Amino acid sequence: MMPHYRQQKHLPETLLLSTGLLCLALILAIFSHPFLKLPFDPWEHLIKIRSIFDTGDCFLFWPQDTSTFCSWHQMWARIFSFLQIDDTLTWAQIIHSSQLFFAFICLFYFARTLFKLCDGDTEPKTLLFMSFFAVLYWLAGNGTYSVDSQQAWVIWYSVTYQGITIPLFWLITTFTLQLLFDSSLSFARRILLTTLVLCGFIIISFFHPSEAIYYLLYLFTGFLFTPHIGIRKKIGYGLVLLIILPGSLYCIASSMHLPFLQGLALEKGFSHLLYQLETTGATIIHGGGNRLTSSFSELAMLASSAWLLFAAIRLIFTTRKLNGICLLLTFLTLLFFLIPTTKWLAGITGTLLHPNIVWRFFYASPWFLFLPLILFTLTTNSRLPKTYASLLLIAILIGTSVFSAKSFTHALSGNMDSLFNSFFSKRMGLQYDEKTLQQLKETIEEQTEGLTKKELILYLRSDLATIARGIWGYYTYSYRRTFIPMHRFYSTGLDKQYQLVPIKLPPGFPKDRAIFLKFNLDEKKISEQQNEKLRGTNPIRFDLDHADIGTKFLFIDGWAFLEKPTSTAEVYIVLQSGKETLIYDTSKQFRSDIGQYFKSQQLEDSGFLATIPKAELSTGTYQVSLFLKKGTRRGIVSTNSTVEIH
Repeated sequence: MMPHYRQQKHLPETLLLSTGLLCLALILAIFSHPFLKLPFDPWEHLIKIRSIFDTGDCFLFWPQDTSTFCSWHQMWARIFSFLQIDDTLTWAQIIHSSQLFFAFICLFYFARTLFKLCDGDTEPKTLLFMSFFAVLYWLAGNGTYSVDSQQAWVIWYSVTYQGITIPLFWLITTFTLQLLFDSSLSFARRILLTTLVLCGFIIISFFHPSEAIYYLLYLFTGFLFTPHIGIRKKIGYGLVLLIILPGSLYCIASSMHLPFLQGLALEKGFSHLLYQLETTGATIIHGGGNRLTSSFSELAMLASSAWLLFAAIRLIFTTRKLNGICLLLTFLTLLFFLIPTTKWLAGITGTLLHPNIVWRFFYASPWFLFLPLILFTLTTNSRLPKTYASLLLIAILIGTSVFSAKSFTHALSGNMDSLFNSFFSKRMGLQYDEKTLQQLKETIEEQTEGLTKKELILYLRSDLATIARGIWGYYTYSYRRTFIPMHRFYSTGLDKQYQLVPIKLPPGFPKDRAIFLKFNLDEKKISEQQNEKLRGTNPIRFDLDHADIGTKFLFIDGWAFLEKPTSTAEVYIVLQSGKETLIYDTSKQFRSDIGQYFKSQQLEDSGFLATIPKAELSTGTYQVSLFLKKGTRRGIVSTNSTVEIH
């Protein structure tokens, strides 16, 4: 009767703590902001939702730019349609907050259940504190590197399908481990949990099958370690699961063209298969494909190492052995660390699935449970106040973060920074303010007046094209992270269905330098003939990088700027032959190398590209000159280069 009395005594206090933690999680989810910097992943998912919301079809920048992995996007598009919410930025906030809160709940439930399975005598209040720190460690310790900075997992994935599939994976894993390791469950409870697991598994398989792989590994290893199922039943159930679950997952993945069993070359013989596995694994590990230093943080390494040492000491030097669930967690910790970090396991996983997703197996590791479990276990056994365990956990988190910032991979400190920044919308949102967005919208509306959105496709800088597509629903001929040359629009026959509208931006329209340093976002339009008077005496600095003649176009690129005073200007290509003089405009190109060489960021916009239709040129030899103008200043210079048109 003593445990029952103790549980009743602590019930009000436990309920109060549970309510407080739930409210804290809700407040954090509501008041944090999604990561919406251009041109990163969340925008691709928001664009898919926008496409489904507007048209019912899943595509990216224009209708023929079709896409897969759309089940999650279909769900959110239907929710927003039902709620009659037609604002992309509001969508992002709703998705971020709801999925973040869902992640908190799932991780907390997973941690509390596992701690209880590890030691059924742990007091309810202690379980709450242990679970709180486990979730806190998970938030801080899991992350990934995003081109320019380290991001915590919840920040990078909160507006993607993984923001729901990873938490759902932890939830159905919790139900499964309860079924395998809790013999006190009633028959009705087992039926309910089994039904929930099946439903969750199906959702994960359609939203993002990678998490279904993680779950299967937990399921199979759980069968091996559970003490409540005999050897014969383990063999029988195991054979059924080995046939049904992977087979079902493969059917789902194949029908949706998802990465599963990709590139397995059995027909070339066993020796070739071994070579394929070895080279794939070596590429993942030595080529940085496992993202070890950014996804498995210093805190995760410390927690995993501490647990392995703790488990070894208990197994060797004490009479109190680890139970089945603790042994399972130990094995899975090793497994999910070794898969991305050892050549053969990485090779097998990368060949069966896809090399680009092997590093994500780090996210399935239960490492975040270990330090709370160790410290609260030690304080309980030594009769020390449990406050010591909480203070030690806080000190470890802070100390490891400081160490990370100063002397190691910076993963943990980067994660902590991104979590802190998530409470400031200016640090997480678009690089352009509301005034700039309004100016862009008005510019687009002025230049597309009289045309409906379904009739046209915009052509403009990729960063602005993403905004026009994702927020206002215009079709745009662009990708998130790179340009598409305009002439491809016509070569693919899209001009027979849509009118391409090049958007001319106002002079000096804002450009975020940071993203142009990392991505090629400038438009590459087809040059048009201009009627300019070739006069001017301002000196010009320049260089031609290439003058290439293709099958349909002449491509000329380089850099040029006016001198005395130095400034960038509009650049025109002048082609002169004995018969004619032709003047063509160019597309501006970002050239950080020129700005660095001349020690002036202003000159980073001095690049140019001309894409001149050969059909407009007569056969013969053309002398190439450059004509620059800015305001009243003019300059013209011969490049001493020629092109010959056949």
